[in-house]
Amino acid sequence: MKLIRRLLVLSRRGEEDLKRAVLATILLQVISTSSFIVGIGLIFCLTEDMGKENSGIIPLIGAFAIGIIFSLFEACIRRRQYDCTNIPAYRECQRMRLEVIERLNRIPYSFFGKRQITDIVASLVDDCIYAEQLISSLIPMAFAYCITVPTAFIIAFILDARMGIASVITVVVGILVQASSLRYQEKLIFHQLKVKHEAEEQLREYVFGMEQIRSDSRNGLERIKIRRTINDLKKSSLKMELTSGVFTSASEVLLQMGIGLVVLTAMLIMSKDGISVRIPVLFFAFALRIYIPVAELITVLPSLVYEKNASNKRIKEILAQTPLHGDDRPEFKSCDIEFEHVDFAYTDRPVLKDISFTAKTGNVTALVGESGSGKTTIANLIARLWEPAKGSIRIDGRDISIIQPEWYLSHITCVFQDVILFHDTILNNIWIGKPEATEEEVRHAAAVACCDEFIECLPEGINTVLTENGVSLSGGERQRLSIARAILKNAPVVILDEATAALDTGNEYLIHQAISNLCAGKTVIVIAHTLRNIKNADEIIVLDHGKICERGCHSELMELNGKYANMYERQKKSLLWEVCGEATT
Repeated sequence: MKLIRRLLVLSRRGEEDLKRAVLATILLQVISTSSFIVGIGLIFCLTEDMGKENSGIIPLIGAFAIGIIFSLFEACIRRRQYDCTNIPAYRECQRMRLEVIERLNRIPYSFFGKRQITDIVASLVDDCIYAEQLISSLIPMAFAYCITVPTAFIIAFILDARMGIASVITVVVGILVQASSLRYQEKLIFHQLKVKHEAEEQLREYVFGMEQIRSDSRNGLERIKIRRTINDLKKSSLKMELTSGVFTSASEVLLQMGIGLVVLTAMLIMSKDGISVRIPVLFFAFALRIYIPVAELITVLPSLVYEKNASNKRIKEILAQTPLHGDDRPEFKSCDIEFEHVDFAYTDRPVLKDISFTAKTGNVTALVGESGSGKTTIANLIARLWEPAKGSIRIDGRDISIIQPEWYLSHITCVFQDVILFHDTILNNIWIGKPEATEEEVRHAAAVACCDEFIECLPEGINTVLTENGVSLSGGERQRLSIARAILKNAPVVILDEATAALDTGNEYLIHQAISNLCAGKTVIVIAHTLRNIKNADEIIVLDHGKICERGCHSELMELNGKYANMYERQKKSLLWEVCGEATT
């Protein structure tokens, strides 16, 4: 079980289920072998009785009845073995997937920035399937064969030591040939897996970036890259399959040579010692009970190596991530958000340095600054997508790190610039904001967010199923759906990250009014590049290279004539910019 714990991430129930699966498989192999021995014995008895005068139909009927009884018994054991292996394996696989999903839901978002999406999806799909195969068949089969094969060897040696030695030689050599190649096969498997994931990632980027690729006239170049990647995948797969096939085939050939060696030994013994033909026949029968299981084990050895070192490694890596801590579920009297000497860095790149401010309940706190100054990072820290490297973030005087994450996030509404929509109906995409809401409340939130205009034009209205990430909608329509979610959730803390960036001027006023209704009496943190949208904010915090360089209301910052005033004047001048050209003949 220690070896199995290293191979798999099993629950306590999973370990007990696996023990039962092993025992059931061993029992099945024992019953199958016993049935086989009884069958051989009955054949010998019948052939011996055939030459006698008083032999008749009764021994034949008796032998047939015994065979039927053993067959029915074996069928019952086989059914029980299936219940002890496959059904628990599916259950454990389900538990494993849910545990991985739960951990992904609770770990800091920084983990996703270090991993490819295809790797994470593979852990949830492929790796759990491999674990299921290990639990349901490979491990129970290996344990069972470790008992039945030595037993068959012992019986073979009892029948005739010389033929037993002849059968052992090629089995040992065949296993050694396959085992000696496992390290090399492991390297090839890892390389093939790496190339496969690179191909999946490039294909994903190619599909999602099709609009940009076509607009930049890079279709031909990107197709060349895709073809090269797929060609590399083909080469690595062929090399891995060929290498595995060569060593597996060599081992199987050695096993088949063993059968020939046993036949030769039997013929020599029969010609020299004059033993009965029944002994070699019986020995061949037991030899098959040796060679067939060993051939199966040799075939699955590379799979066991892969499960041990690649598949389960990714699951363990996810489950080893430290989840967001916190068990408190306090009732908040206010929802003031306080930053106190907060530092943050993406890997080794500092982003925030000694950030301290308070966003008060009922006030609008705006974060402004040039791209890369740390505005969105502050929003992500408030939403607890990331954890600060230094300092603390508090809500109502409580450090958010001690609050239960789901409870804390139920008090936060985020409207980010990059809207995520799911392959589902518009109704369900808005419903995410508040799963317990009624359909009428969802429709009302959609109306307040000015979604009615485009929803009514869709073939099935609010029940229209969106394409992946809502690519069939315009940027403004997608953003309005995101605002509808926030209106439905109605949380006391609202984070708006360029929430009106993709809106057309025709609906901008209406959306601003909806956002005003959403934000009334709440703690509001606004991130905006368009400074005219936050002129009425209660406090404007100006960021420069991860530090707070100015703070105050609009009029105070304009009087300072510093960075904010400079940014505001530049944007004011940019509004006067117009496209002009000159006709040529």
